[in-house]
Amino acid sequence: LVDSTKQNLDRTERQLAELSDAQNELNARVDRYEAFGEAASMFLTDRLDAVPIVIVSGPEVSDAVSAGLDQAIDVAGGAVVGRLRIDGSIGDDDALARLAGALDSSSRDAGELRAELGRRVGVGIVAVADSIASSVDRQAEAEDRPDVTTTTTTPTTLGGAESETTVAEVPVAATAGVTDATIEETGGDQPGAVSETSVGEPTSTTVATTTTVPATTTTVPLEIVPSDGLRDSGLRSLDRANLVRVDDVGDTFVPSKRLVVLVITDRRNGVVVDDVVTTLLATLGEGGVAAVLTEAGDLPADDDTTTASVVSEVRDDGDLRDAVSTVDDAERFPGWIATVLTLQERLSGRVGHYGRHDGSRGLLPSLP
Repeated sequence: LVDSTKQNLDRTERQLAELSDAQNELNARVDRYEAFGEAASMFLTDRLDAVPIVIVSGPEVSDAVSAGLDQAIDVAGGAVVGRLRIDGSIGDDDALARLAGALDSSSRDAGELRAELGRRVGVGIVAVADSIASSVDRQAEAEDRPDVTTTTTTPTTLGGAESETTVAEVPVAATAGVTDATIEETGGDQPGAVSETSVGEPTSTTVATTTTVPATTTTVPLEIVPSDGLRDSGLRSLDRANLVRVDDVGDTFVPSKRLVVLVITDRRNGVVVDDVVTTLLATLGEGGVAAVLTEAGDLPADDDTTTASVVSEVRDDGDLRDAVSTVDDAERFPGWIATVLTLQERLSGRVGHYGRHDGSRGLLPSLP
């Protein structure tokens, strides 16, 4: 009985020590996040102001990496409008039949099926990006529509003699939500007089004229629901098969800027995703959608204790290297800042590679 009690006490003490260590680690993590938030605001505030972002996460990306990147995007003012999570089962050969069924494919080749999965995800995102771009373009057209100036001549009678009054209509902008506009021209020598009436002799007199001009009401369809759009674009079967999870993020939103995609991978998860991710990125590039790949697992590119670096594959591929930006240290604060600055850089059409390993230009992009 004494020995049993002692064993129980020892076990309880170990559990308490483990809980204490976990609590200390949690407190330290909170302190780090608070410190990061203060530092990030200096570099990132409004750099992604209202930019819609779809995040695609590879299998088993750690909560710490996801939370850090989310915090950086939030500080920068970005709007995460959709999340896709690639399930770890895609790396399991036993799941190939399920993957083939979801893709409606007769192939049983693992590489081909994973590449097709990446292509399907890319096509779905491109469809949503096109919808957002179309809405943004329609809004810009409505705001930039030129005003129209016309001149009308109306016969009037003064003192029994016929005369003509010329009224110049001032431009009226096409403004949504305005029903009409009233324009009043003042006479005499006052500035802005636009009406002149001539009667009989060459002498002239001016009269005040009020003209009501109906304004144009422009209705611009703007509302987008990205999560529904992703499912409707062909990813519903993959979502139902638990191969690619489409997470709902908010409700309808009104886009004012074009979409950019952030893809997150983690070399430490042991799941083969290179076929999926490289094909996804190539499909986004073909569809004209800006993308950034950021990778956790700060290990040498030739380290054989974990999965291959997708960032290294992109940097070694001429076409992808010129079309997709990369960051190779997504588990650190500098990597989170670099990711946001790289997203901003992609929006301006530039491509860059940042981090600590081969092929990077440095830790961070140049600050604009």
